[in-house]
Amino acid sequence: MESKFSPGFYNQEKEHDIKDLHIEGHFPEWLQGALLRTGPALFDLKKQHLRHWFDGMAMLYSFSFRDGKVDFKSKFLKSRAYKKAKKTGSLQIKEWATDPCKSIFEKVKSYFVAPSLTDNGNINIIKYGESLLATSETPLPIVFDPENLATKKHAKFNDELEGQIEPAHPHYDEEGHIYNYLLKYSVRSEYQIFRLNPNTMERHRIATIDTFTPAYMHSIGMTENYYLLAEFPFIVNPVEMKFEDKPLIANYKWKPEEGTKIHVVNRKNGENRMFKTEPFFAFHHINAFEEKEFIHMDVVRFDDPGVVHTLYLEKLRSNDPSYSAGLVHRYTINQDNGEVTKKKISDKLLELPKIYHQKYDTKPYRYVYGAGNTMEGNWLDDVTKIDVTTGEHKVWHQKHCYPSEPVFVPSPEAKAEDDGIVLAVIFDSDAKNTFLLSLDAQTFEETGRALVTEILPMSFHGDFFGKV
Repeated sequence: MESKFSPGFYNQEKEHDIKDLHIEGHFPEWLQGALLRTGPALFDLKKQHLRHWFDGMAMLYSFSFRDGKVDFKSKFLKSRAYKKAKKTGSLQIKEWATDPCKSIFEKVKSYFVAPSLTDNGNINIIKYGESLLATSETPLPIVFDPENLATKKHAKFNDELEGQIEPAHPHYDEEGHIYNYLLKYSVRSEYQIFRLNPNTMERHRIATIDTFTPAYMHSIGMTENYYLLAEFPFIVNPVEMKFEDKPLIANYKWKPEEGTKIHVVNRKNGENRMFKTEPFFAFHHINAFEEKEFIHMDVVRFDDPGVVHTLYLEKLRSNDPSYSAGLVHRYTINQDNGEVTKKKISDKLLELPKIYHQKYDTKPYRYVYGAGNTMEGNWLDDVTKIDVTTGEHKVWHQKHCYPSEPVFVPSPEAKAEDDGIVLAVIFDSDAKNTFLLSLDAQTFEETGRALVTEILPMSFHGDFFGKV
């Protein structure tokens, strides 16, 4: 027996190019540009079934807006991983939780030859200067054409940094530089924190942090002066990983006795201070900012990484309860005495958080938007807005409707932090279709929806881009 949300985790092999979607209500005429997203859309190959939501072959999506009208496109990202999987009917490059089907010879060979990194950009859309790229959690983002979603080329870096893991959620400064880290697995592994100049495509190393047991970190934090690396105790021994021959995430182990280490790295000189706090897990940083000697770091918190196992396709396609959302917490670091304190912001469950990044990233802010839970044990089934200063929240919910990540778009003359609209792609299980929802960000009342008459698989991340 399947749950109501299970159809959102099956193949969608059709690509689309649809003009003038049917609209109920309205989208503001000032909305000019496109909501661009990526996500897994091909899970069942001819000869192999992928195991985890994070493993599916990437599809790009575009909802473009012109004078109140909405067009829709979707197209597979023609990555190296996708082309090899389509040609052979099975994975040829290791994904997050699924290995290629190997012969005995190939298994022995893998002990001596480093595996290829996947370029299956199914997690996020990022921007390098004027280029838009689809990325996974490896340093192989792919440039694509935002007009027609055609795959173009891999990003080429003009430096000598090497590594295997790069979080899919970089940060940007006002000059357009990109901040992230590159993890290089070794006997003594390295987090290489860097700043990328998109004009020269050169990554400048800010700091290097050594570790024998790297943590799984899906995102990072950044303030005006510091870079925040939260090492949750979900860790791996790279030497054991080399010989275990398991998919990536299966090598990580939960070691709560290690606690969580928060590295505070000076963005100018690379100086690193480490602060320790309780064990917890998070996929997503929300925002971080400074206040005198205090650094505030907001995350969607889980007690442990059990959510990773919740997202295996076997569970998502069954009638098992899905505990896939966490709670917004603020960790505050006192730089004077080294104390780290924790505060729960709200009792409202939420994941896939978004803020008004263009104006409030690294600064004090008030609102976070996300996909939330209204029915306990259900998949993400509402769109939520939380006031992080009061803990109060507003919700859009419709029975058997399941949102992907909501995105805030400010109005052209926005003065208030929530002056604009929230866009979210919604899977309607009863109607067996998908619609793009528009909410007034202040009142959280629905203003319009644009209908796609097919089920689009649940996707991860993206953003609104005004010039497409």
